[in-house]
Amino acid sequence: LLVLGYAYFEGRDIIFGPTISIENRVMNVDQPFIAIEGTAHRIASLKMNGQTISVTEDGAFSEPYLLFPGYNRIILTASDRYNKSAETAIGK
Repeated sequence: LLVLGYAYFEGRDIIFGPTISIENRVMNVDQPFIAIEGTAHRIASLKMNGQTISVTEDGAFSEPYLLFPGYNRIILTASDRYNKSAETAIGK
């Protein structure tokens, strides 16, 4: 049982893959600058609309974004070291 527990602990990155959590996915704003904030777990890299963004050791990120007039869609893509990926869209 101990061996199975350890195997699960070590293999959870392969089993579950990366995750992205965003605080506000859809919002109305009246300012041109916003901050995209959230957390990402089990990742090797995180991209926002194709541009790599920095993530702290605990998985938190906060990235400024300049909004265009009208509808804006922001895509966050996380990938792990096993080439699994997760995608989250803001402004669906």
